[in-house]
Parts: sequence; C-alpha cells; structure tokens
Amino acid sequence: MRTSSATMEQSVAEGSLIDYWKDEDVYQCVRAASIKEICDSNVHCLLSVSASSIERMHHCKIYPIVIFVKHKSAKQIRETRDPQFLKGRSSTKNSKEVFEQFQKIEQDYHHLFSGTVQGGNLAEMCMHIKTVIATEQDKTIWVTTSVLQEVL
Repeated sequence: MRTSSATMEQSVAEGSLIDYWKDEDVYQCVRAASIKEICDSNVHCLLSVSASSIERMHHCKIYPIVIFVKHKSAKQIRETRDPQFLKGRSSTKNSKEVFEQFQKIEQDYHHLFSGTVQGGNLAEMCMHIKTVIATEQDKTIWVTTSVLQEVL
C-alpha cells in the first residue's frame, strides 16, 4: 500500500488496521477485516505481529491464540533452522540479539500468551504448537461484561 505513515497510524487508531510495517517504499499491513474473514471461514491464520497488535485485536473483538516459542539460549536459536528455507545458520551476534529481544518480549507481554512452546527441533515445535492450538480452541473465552453488552 502506498500511503503515508500518518494515514497508517490513523487506520490503526480507527481499528481497521491491526499492524503495519514499511517494506522498502511500500507499507505492508494486517487488516482487522481480513482476520475476521479468515476466522469466519473456520480456519486459522498465522500472523507475526507485535505485542501491541494483540491488544488491538482484543479491542476489535478478535481473540487470538498467542504462542510464544521460548529458546534456552542464543545458541539454540542459531541452531534452529529449516534447510528448505535457511541454508546456513544465523550469526552468533544476530542470534544473541534475537534471544535478548525474545526475553524482553516474554517479560513484558507474558500475560498475552495462551501458551509457551520450548524452542529446538522444528518438527517437535510444530507438534507442540498444534497441541496448544487444539487445547486453546476448546477453551471458553472470557470477556468483560461491557464487551458482551456491545455484542448483544
């Protein structure tokens, strides 16, 4: 989407956009309407969004299953890769930066997580993620009375 940052921020404030980022000279965005369309189709969508985006989804009455992948160390992040997509390992410096960023996210936003999966082998992580999704899907969603009254 070719537009200004101010326009994107306005769309976020209005609730029509959940998240956006600039990719070269074009903005990429996650629209609330697109997420709702996918949910109405009874399928899951996989999103990589910021923690503040999760809070924005809640304001739009979208209640995502949020799974945090927790790695034991920067070394474990460096060794976790899919040869189909990543031919080599990430650098030690990059892995350390990512690990520190993940630690901060966990500390600041753990209250938003539906579940946590231990990092490591990709096949095992996928299996655990599927288990968390199946468990969370069967749970009751608790919302405040004001949200319930808005729906009714």
